[in-house]
Amino acid sequence: MLTIKTKFGSYACHYLTKPKKNAKTLVCLHGFMGTHATFDFLKEHSQWNIIGIDLMGHGESELSNNSVDYVLTNMSEALEEVFIKMALTDIYLLGYSFGGRLAQTYAYHYPNRVKHLFLESAGTGLKEEEEKTLRKESDQKLAQKLKHEGMVSFVEMWQNLPLFASQKLISDKKIMAEVTCKKQQNSETMALSLVHGSVAHQLNFLETDLFNTVPTTFIAGSLDEKYTQIGQTLTDLKQVNLVIIKNVGHCAHLEAPEYFFDILHAMIEGKTIQIQNIEAYEHDLELVTPFKTSYGELTRKKTDIFVVTSTGGIQGYGELLSFETPDYIEETLSNDRHLIKTDLVPLIAGQVLYSPRQVRDLFSPVKGNQMAKSAIETAIWDLFAKVNELSLSEYIGLINEEITVGVSLGIQKDEETLLNIVTDYVNQGYSRIKLKISKGKDLSYIKKIREVYPDLTIMVDANSGYHLSDIDLLKQLDNYRLAMIEQPLGASDFYEHSLLQKEINTPICLDENIRSLNDVKLAHSIRSCQSINLKIPRVGGLTEALEILEYAKDNQLSIWLGGMLESGVGRSLNLILANHSAFTLPGDLSASDRYYVEDVITQSFSLNNGKMKASNEVGIGVCLKETRVKKKKYL
Repeated sequence: MLTIKTKFGSYACHYLTKPKKNAKTLVCLHGFMGTHATFDFLKEHSQWNIIGIDLMGHGESELSNNSVDYVLTNMSEALEEVFIKMALTDIYLLGYSFGGRLAQTYAYHYPNRVKHLFLESAGTGLKEEEEKTLRKESDQKLAQKLKHEGMVSFVEMWQNLPLFASQKLISDKKIMAEVTCKKQQNSETMALSLVHGSVAHQLNFLETDLFNTVPTTFIAGSLDEKYTQIGQTLTDLKQVNLVIIKNVGHCAHLEAPEYFFDILHAMIEGKTIQIQNIEAYEHDLELVTPFKTSYGELTRKKTDIFVVTSTGGIQGYGELLSFETPDYIEETLSNDRHLIKTDLVPLIAGQVLYSPRQVRDLFSPVKGNQMAKSAIETAIWDLFAKVNELSLSEYIGLINEEITVGVSLGIQKDEETLLNIVTDYVNQGYSRIKLKISKGKDLSYIKKIREVYPDLTIMVDANSGYHLSDIDLLKQLDNYRLAMIEQPLGASDFYEHSLLQKEINTPICLDENIRSLNDVKLAHSIRSCQSINLKIPRVGGLTEALEILEYAKDNQLSIWLGGMLESGVGRSLNLILANHSAFTLPGDLSASDRYYVEDVITQSFSLNNGKMKASNEVGIGVCLKETRVKKKKYL
């Protein structure tokens, strides 16, 4: 920390990343009652010099009793002294809420120093004198309340304002850190900041040339209607970049930190994307051996490989994994092809993309159809990683290591056939086996494998093949020390699974009915299961999958990565995500020669002592084979 004395008090300046020569500099200004710690989520992004400044009277800056030190123009002058003493020239300036008022004031007075201004949920000023008078009176009352009741009571009142209602969905740990920081502030200096740094004393920057002079990006949460409207007005009148993050509120950086960073990164590094072309290769792949479940038997699998091309000519790959018939879930390949063409592609055509996470927001008007969404969304993740010249592992922030993998086996004609197949896979190094089961081909099959392999990790997958009335049969599974039974009951059921889990010791894992983070929360809260099978296409893509993984990690919920008979495109994506620390069991990540006679990519993934490793090449790290299969244009 550096403490820098200025004409208007001393400021504490914190390098959130290790200082580097010749790196770009991002300066962050927090909101009312915050500190530099507001921006701690940026610490892991070390390509820039990131500086968080405790504003006057906040955090470790001076607790001045002089009211003039809190006037926005004086704070702006003080910041200029700070930047001169820190030898900062061109800066990227980020201001959140109250910090956004100061950021605008500074950029207005010192436009040549600011390369780009980022405003998060910040007012641009009041127009009418009556508005200003009412705001002054309101701030005076709040300041009196603060001094009279003290920080603890005031912060508890503040956090319950409608402005922060969306934060009730954030983890308790995050909120406690935020609330604790606010309660530790000084009530006298907070009152001075509230009164003298009020928006009532701020210029109406819409009536100035600020936004014509300094490139600006405005970020707001869709649930914060007031600031979303301010951002829209800025865009309409001043052509400011506007990014609305869906389903978050006033404090977008707290509720969606990864998405927020993506926006900063795209603008600072010039890595925004527009889509120029979308097409798909329609494959009909032959399985090495038939794959039988309680739904039926497959000998071939149709799969579409989507190629999404940016205006810069870079391509991202995604796989459409829905089946031809609606027996796994209601989506079908033909319906998804139609939906992508008529509903999804128009939602992203012509859009400026700042983040692959933005795709989920853009697709939100279309309900369900998660596999269709995933085909495009995962291709855009691949595209962003390639534009940034990173492997997808690096882009997400995962360490790519060899991981233990498992294999999923279809229903076999008899116990001996199953045993021979299991033995073959155990000899290949697979340490976790999942057996598909159905009525009549369950207990005796499991018993046979357990007798021969007493220590093998065995899971069974029922694919909704049982009913709650089969409880006596299902209870017998407890005799075989199974890691879990997957989706024994209805494909959309949560309630009956919760009843069954009370009656059996074998952990229940949910699969078909997990389409979103909200489904995971529901299952966890009513104890429908003890584990989750996460399939990227079934939850709409990587954005939702990553949020589910964080929830599982925070709540100690067992989770593992399931497979969908992917080609090499989907398999490569799965191998990358399988490095996430939230996973508690090996996933269905078989070697390339496990399923298809011929794959769609030039690379192959092989097993090494029961482990596999994802590619370290850019994006998902695969190249498509030249093919003469049918190609369909979507954009």
